[in-house]
Amino acid sequence: MAPRHFGRGPDAQALERAGQEFHAFAAVLDETLAGRTWLVGDRLSYADFRVASVLPFAAEARLPLDGYRHIEDWHARLMDLDAWRSPFEGLD
Repeated sequence: MAPRHFGRGPDAQALERAGQEFHAFAAVLDETLAGRTWLVGDRLSYADFRVASVLPFAAEARLPLDGYRHIEDWHARLMDLDAWRSPFEGLD
């Protein structure tokens, strides 16, 4: 369910356009990751963290990642990193 603001329901047309854009860009990212471990060269870089910054919120945002195997595999590799999985651990 999309959030409601100012007493209005979700804009179905905007959600449809956003979904189309998501799939277009997710397909490019998925293809880019095919045959690669990381986005740039063969090592983890800032680019991986920057591009993947939305992935921890993917389930809550209901991003349709099913079918984007390379994105899912890439995020699983990031989840192997303690600092990615628990960035605020020990700060309390």
